[in-house]
Amino acid sequence: MFKRGDIFRTCCESLQHHPEGLDTSELALICLKANGLDDSDKLLRRSMAQSIIQLMTGRRERGEIVSTEKRGVARIWKLPVL
Repeated sequence: MFKRGDIFRTCCESLQHHPEGLDTSELALICLKANGLDDSDKLLRRSMAQSIIQLMTGRRERGEIVSTEKRGVARIWKLPVL
């Protein structure tokens, strides 16, 4: 369904257009729409959100992404300032 690196690439492109950051659920919707998948499927959205959390957490540890705040229970992801 997704090629290696597709989800992270889509997330980074979205975050470039939203410097204030996006939460996990917003990124999940963007990734689903970008790949032509049904964004109204609650189970698919939740699965995509979990994938994004795992992916972004690993990338945060490498310094490729930043997450310093939360909106409710959702983590806000941003690109690092260089």
